[in-house]
Amino acid sequence: MFMRASISFHWKTLNNLSLHSNLSRDPKEGRSTEMLAYALPHHADSIQQAVGSSNSETGFCSEGLHGRACLIRGNKWVMKEDLGGHPSFVAIRPPHHDIIPSLADAISSDIHFSLPDYFMAGAGDTYFSGKMLAKLGRIIVIASELRGLSATPDSDSFDIDDPSECELKRIVEASKNASLPSDEVMTAAIARLRSAVEVWLNGTAEAKFLYDDGWGGVVNCGCSFNEGTQHCDNQYPDCPAFSDPGLNFGN
Repeated sequence: MFMRASISFHWKTLNNLSLHSNLSRDPKEGRSTEMLAYALPHHADSIQQAVGSSNSETGFCSEGLHGRACLIRGNKWVMKEDLGGHPSFVAIRPPHHDIIPSLADAISSDIHFSLPDYFMAGAGDTYFSGKMLAKLGRIIVIASELRGLSATPDSDSFDIDDPSECELKRIVEASKNASLPSDEVMTAAIARLRSAVEVWLNGTAEAKFLYDDGWGGVVNCGCSFNEGTQHCDNQYPDCPAFSDPGLNFGN
């Protein structure tokens, strides 16, 4: 199924409407003063017309590692993105059969990966804890894919003369011959991942997420981490991330 998404960026902050109202006209040029933001070529190509936002090119561009970025004048970007089919955690094709023994060997130890206790308590920064959460999640996905391949019923229907089906047969056989995590080990890994994610969402984290009514999103309170106690020295409403822009990688 082909899917499309509409993505909106409101560049004006919600609590500065009066400021923007005062700056809505440029007395020298006699035109609206709008926010400026850089757009890469694929951004500029997909920006749609939006009420109250000119989304006009300024002609000022800069070359960078990601390509040519140009300043766009506008308070709101609405972009249409083609998403293709339904999202998936696995690739269209499975790993090559030669790689599966190495993957299985790595998974047998990696599946026991656990986040440090302080991250499990929601202490510390969300940047590195997020990386560790992604690592554990990816390990579980790889293990699940290999287990799924190993559970493929035996069949003589593979067309050995077809290179792709021949490779698929080898993949299934390699997965069946591999030593993969048991149901109990998988359940324990998923439980660790669930707990490590929930602590940031259910309000029990030492470094809590808070709603920012200025920008309309969530930010982290921040953690003054104590290496000795392995906990935050601060507690909400004492939020060091609100005054230190470099803490927690700027949220």
